[in-house]
Amino acid sequence: MKFFHNTIFIILSLFNLCRTETVYHFSGEKYFTDRILTNVTDITGSVESNVDRILDLYVEKGFPFATVRIDSIFSENEDAAVYLTINSGDYVRIDEILFEGADRTSKKSLLTLSGLKKGEKFSENKAGEASEWLYRSGLFRNKPGFDLFRNPGNKFGLKYKVKEKKYNELIFLGGYSSGDDEIVLSFMSVFNSDNLFGTMRKLGFLWERTKNYSEKFDLKYTEPFIAGIHLSTKGEFIQDFRNDQYLKRSFYIGQKYEFDPKSGIRYGISREFFYPDTLALSGQREAVTTKYHAGTEYSLKSGEYPAESDGGFSFLADIASVSISIEDSSDMKGLEIKLNPGYISELSKRIFLRSDINYEQVVFNGNIPDFGKLSFGGADSFRGYREDMFVSDIKFLNSWDLFFVPEQGVAFRLFADICAYNPAAESIKKIDGLSVLYSYGAGMIYVADSGEISLTVAIPNREGFGESVIHAKYSFRF
Repeated sequence: MKFFHNTIFIILSLFNLCRTETVYHFSGEKYFTDRILTNVTDITGSVESNVDRILDLYVEKGFPFATVRIDSIFSENEDAAVYLTINSGDYVRIDEILFEGADRTSKKSLLTLSGLKKGEKFSENKAGEASEWLYRSGLFRNKPGFDLFRNPGNKFGLKYKVKEKKYNELIFLGGYSSGDDEIVLSFMSVFNSDNLFGTMRKLGFLWERTKNYSEKFDLKYTEPFIAGIHLSTKGEFIQDFRNDQYLKRSFYIGQKYEFDPKSGIRYGISREFFYPDTLALSGQREAVTTKYHAGTEYSLKSGEYPAESDGGFSFLADIASVSISIEDSSDMKGLEIKLNPGYISELSKRIFLRSDINYEQVVFNGNIPDFGKLSFGGADSFRGYREDMFVSDIKFLNSWDLFFVPEQGVAFRLFADICAYNPAAESIKKIDGLSVLYSYGAGMIYVADSGEISLTVAIPNREGFGESVIHAKYSFRF
């Protein structure tokens, strides 16, 4: 779709020009030379497509008000001649950029995020990309459109109309599961501030407790820009305590550079300190795990939920060199690999299918201690099982979610997870030796500007309905 121009077609010939070679002749206040305009056209293309090519050239060179009139078309044998009158219109330099509706976010942060600068020539592609940057930040409820305007001083400007979200969020998540042995209750509270003081800085706290079994604390902070470019810096501290088993404290610092709203690279370093409970695990000593991470990500998804997303493919990859140093023992070195492709497709106007594959593996020459392996299970990984119930050196998790969205902000879903992992203490030998489990369930989601309510019931197939896991989530924004 093109903006800010009018195209006048006066078709004087009904010949099919798609099969002929066409020579174009230009007149009018065209600004560009005939050679430049001829290089844009395709001699075997249709007149309409070549007019579009010419208009694209003008728009991208800062002439959004350009018009093209087809004066005449002559065809003889296999050749044709097309006579065009072009008016380039005003050259547009953006002297003002406005963000209508941004009451909390600072204009400086919005300009940095958008990638726009005053004094630049107008570019429709860059103006559209700025809309994508704004929406994918997650700070706005809509993908803002833009208008090109002329102020009384005969200067031009761009205006974006945004609808800000409430940036602070409190989340409460409760979990319930029962079995033959015990009933397990879990509780998690989260505070997220996604736009500290209107600067797009992010701060988050998480506290999680599972009965008398485990307790987790997570604190993270993100600085969105460095030197006015899309280079963000994240710092994180996590403490994970398991009763009568261990205490882990980890620190992470990393950066992410975004090439465009859809793709980027990231890198960082983490250190984890493992303190075993010597009464329960005699003979183990303190260990330190160091990881150097590097990865890439790409996503066509633009919304948090399928109904808000443009849909399409996403991909995340991460590889880390891992070094485990145990007190009074030799170091262990290996790799940690993560691959996560996904896809959202719109089956019909109200039905969406989301599919994800999550592959993770830690690779060492010898056997790995449990604290160096992957732990998974719970609402955010393998549904139908308790949080961090499984420990393995490898995990293949396939997830499918079928969403029905009867109206904006309301969704019902059916889902299924299938997971292959290695329950043995020894490292994986062959893929066909993995154990396979699967679960299924249903849920509902209600999302509004004021917050979210969701309920999920997940059933582990092997254990049956009696050991289902129920998660209820409530959040509110302010």
